[in-house]
Amino acid sequence: MKVMNEDIRNFVLGLGVDDVGFVSADDYKSPRSPSLDSLFPGARSMIVMAFRELTDQVVDRSDYISVRDLQTGMRRTHHENHSGIR
Repeated sequence: MKVMNEDIRNFVLGLGVDDVGFVSADDYKSPRSPSLDSLFPGARSMIVMAFRELTDQVVDRSDYISVRDLQTGMRRTHHENHSGIR
């Protein structure tokens, strides 16, 4: 599992995320959100990503990645890595 976590960490950091971590799904408790099991039945862990807070300064938007871009990249990589498995 540690090797997989490092592969995920390196991939996500390469997309421009500032930090990434992993947590057990059992530790997720949020009174303001639906239960994790209702969103992702059977999930055993979560990937948590952190982004720098934008300031009032002018920011070059090309340095940042949108969540949609991140999800698209992750789906594409997952498909490429598992397309030969049947």
